[in-house]
Amino acid sequence: MVLLAFEFQLLEFESYTFQVSQYADPVEVVEDSGIHLMVVSTFEVFYLTDEANLREQYSQEDIGVIELYAVTNAQRYFSKNQELARKLRLDTNEFDVMTRAVTTYLTDPSSSVRDFMDTTIITGNSMGLALVLSDLLSEEGVQNAFEIGVTGALGDNGAVSGIGMVNEKVLIAAESGFPYMLVPTENFEEAMATKEREDLAIEIHAVESVEEAVAYIESINQK
Repeated sequence: MVLLAFEFQLLEFESYTFQVSQYADPVEVVEDSGIHLMVVSTFEVFYLTDEANLREQYSQEDIGVIELYAVTNAQRYFSKNQELARKLRLDTNEFDVMTRAVTTYLTDPSSSVRDFMDTTIITGNSMGLALVLSDLLSEEGVQNAFEIGVTGALGDNGAVSGIGMVNEKVLIAAESGFPYMLVPTENFEEAMATKEREDLAIEIHAVESVEEAVAYIESINQK
């Protein structure tokens, strides 16, 4: 009966047809650090199934859409289970996992990073690398004269792992005028495909750890 009661609250997932991605402004958590968190705005579409008509409607209404992702039955099932686990307090939030990883790596995050993690409404785990770099550059005196778009999940001991919506983040970084972007090695191929397809001038570099990212930032500044 408990599960049935929750199922009634989750019926809306059955009508979830598309996830739509949009441009969002990058976030510079530590002022003048040059490290920008790459974020993507998304919203969900319900009931409507004609992708071509949706795209035409958004174009006519001048809604800046980057991509539409059709939702599969497997994704609906996963989303329902994830929401059910959240309601039963059995789920571990990706953002909470990310904040713990950042705090563990830095030990004592700067006030700017700590305030951001405490107050932001952004979700997900792709900000881990950028938050750590923002802190390290400000606290350890690493000089950076460039605007750099950064994305990547943070794991144990500073390991960097893959994230989602890389295509969108590369497009947003390029549109923001950033000359450089750091992405996880797992996402490098996709990021480069976007760069080449759209003929973007941005330089994209793959990293597998925080240390690699810091070394790269130091190298471009030494040049």
